Amino acid sequence: MQRRSTPGCWVLFSVLAALFAASCTENPESPPQIANLVRLAGDGQSAPIGSLLPLPLVVRVEDQHGAPLEGAVITFTATTGGGVVSPRTDTTDADGRAETSFRLGTTLGVHTVSATLEGLLVSFTATATAAPASRLAVIDGDGQAARVATQLPKDLTVKVLDAFDNPKPGVPVSFTVVTGGGLVSAATVPSDNAGIAKVHWTLGPAAGVQTVVAGSGTIPPVTFNAAASPADPAVLVVISGNNQIAAPSSALPDSLVVRLTDAFGNGIPGATLTWSAAAGNGTVTPAGTLTNASGRSAARWVVGPTSGTQTATSRMGSITATFNAAVQ
Repeated sequence: MQRRSTPGCWVLFSVLAALFAASCTENPESPPQIANLVRLAGDGQSAPIGSLLPLPLVVRVEDQHGAPLEGAVITFTATTGGGVVSPRTDTTDADGRAETSFRLGTTLGVHTVSATLEGLLVSFTATATAAPASRLAVIDGDGQAARVATQLPKDLTVKVLDAFDNPKPGVPVSFTVVTGGGLVSAATVPSDNAGIAKVHWTLGPAAGVQTVVAGSGTIPPVTFNAAASPADPAVLVVISGNNQIAAPSSALPDSLVVRLTDAFGNGIPGATLTWSAAAGNGTVTPAGTLTNASGRSAARWVVGPTSGTQTATSRMGSITATFNAAVQ
């Protein structure tokens, strides 16, 4: 008797055939393959230039099933900013992880590192900020010259820099008058976005070298010097030789000595003085002299033949000094 297959048997046969084919196509024992490179940690950090980022840069390698893949060699490369990675290569561990440390370069801004593996790539970024202030640089204002008690034409200007000569903003810089008795426009000035801090300097009343020191905390200070010259001549001061006593027509025993100064008492060198006997027909020699470095000048006086009080003068323009002598 011939048996006939039923439609249900054909359906069961088709299902079994499909399952067999699927089992032949998907081999659960096929080796793992590199499928994905994932950035895990360390991206987006910020630190001063030249410093080591606080956290390592970490990646993970996964196979085609999303499982961690051990033994893959990752290459890390600093691509912008001039930093240094260490190590340059790392092999993934049992968790599929590999990592490196990154020391930032010496330029401000965004630095990048790439991690690569067989055509796969991920990137890390880090921001390099200014390092702590480490020195002050004199930009302008040193070595000027002006009269005492006047404001110098150029501001005293310093630049606050880090160890890599990048400007450091917001750093308070103090300016202190050390010699000369002058004034600065501000005792403390914060550096601007370019690292610049500056003040006006009005010289004090003392002629000669005057100094201002600029400093900030433990940063080594810098010094500004200025040459202060005397103001206009104001006074002829009698130093010695006044009120001497002599016989008629004789030379006084001591020279007549004067000092030409400005209103602040600074001696004025190189000025021409004229000398003359004002009363008594005496003679003062030489008739003209120059003041020395301290503003002093001297002459000799031979009194006239008349007894009584005689006078002699030293002049510069309208500025006069008078000497008296008792002739007897």
